[in-house]
Amino acid sequence: MPQVEGEERLSGDPAVAERLASIFRVSEADHQVSISGIHGLHPYPGRMHPMWARRILESTREKSVIMDPFCGGGTVAIEARRMGHDALASDINPIALRLARLRTHAGPDLELLRQHAERCAEKCTKRRTTPFSELASGEKRLPRHVLAGLISLRDEIEHVDHPHIREVLLFAMSPLIDKFSSRADRPAPRVPKDAVPRHFLERVTRWADAYRDMPDVPNSHVERADARWLPWRPGSVDIVITSPPYPGVLDYVEAQSRRLRWLGRDASARGASRKEIGKRSGNDDWAESMRPAFQQISRSTHPESLVYMVVGDGVSRGRPVFTDRALQTVTRQLPLKFVASVTQLRPHFHQQTSHAFARRPRGEHLILWRRTGTKQTGNGNRTTKHGRIKKHR
Repeated sequence: MPQVEGEERLSGDPAVAERLASIFRVSEADHQVSISGIHGLHPYPGRMHPMWARRILESTREKSVIMDPFCGGGTVAIEARRMGHDALASDINPIALRLARLRTHAGPDLELLRQHAERCAEKCTKRRTTPFSELASGEKRLPRHVLAGLISLRDEIEHVDHPHIREVLLFAMSPLIDKFSSRADRPAPRVPKDAVPRHFLERVTRWADAYRDMPDVPNSHVERADARWLPWRPGSVDIVITSPPYPGVLDYVEAQSRRLRWLGRDASARGASRKEIGKRSGNDDWAESMRPAFQQISRSTHPESLVYMVVGDGVSRGRPVFTDRALQTVTRQLPLKFVASVTQLRPHFHQQTSHAFARRPRGEHLILWRRTGTKQTGNGNRTTKHGRIKKHR
């Protein structure tokens, strides 16, 4: 999410571009939305600002089908669900999917959640040898008493026999790993011995409060999928609101590898890392990777569908990628008509590649396309009751 607002540049239909600019502006009050309620329960890198999604959806007709093919932690799906829309969300990052499902599905029995949390907190104060003791290997950023407490807590959570409650407890524990760790800019905070159970219970209480505030509407549909092959029925989507990985900014799966050790390894993580678009460590052409993603967006939408995308410039293979220009080329041969965009200039904080933006400053863009052409029909696949595609074998 943006930390600094910069000079604005508008393009396309003037009235629409001005509306996009008003959506893109974030006030201090708006920043509070990103750290409150369900949005502030668990960190996820590079997530879309909730106010962007909320403002777009405020002008959307009731009961629309909203799709986010790069859903991350589920920000768009949360806001869509809050307003009573059907939400289709997908990602290839296993941590993102688990978090998005927790945030967009109805909560478990809250009294039972409280009971399990209190039992885990009480018992985690006792050190023990567990299979999770291996988490101490190579873990040098946590104070010893904090590390011991977290390992004991992880062991207690593993013995919770209710899958949904166990998952909530794991994601209540997860932020504590970073909270109590040393970082490049500071040593590990000095905390008392009861810090782990106390902060854990506070996190569980926040999850319970967020679930109480959730609207009583159907769950979102969250699927594991590469954006270059989406599982949704052709022509089923009314609005796309998404933010793909920016070129060369972050390796999202690798950035979550430490957290994944604590939450439980996922066999799909290695494959997800290989397929990740825009990796800083990768050599793929970002625009060419986005081309099949846009083809899938075109297939999933129908004429007059709107496609909103937040995307920022980055560096790939040592060269700047101005994503607004790149996507104009990508969409030129597709049934997607550019309507308008707004760009806010952003500082580039990665010192090693700052030279790439010496001539043209780095920007972050909100771009709108309108789907054109005729409605797409089936493609030899059959669909499930939720509009999800099953391929013929």
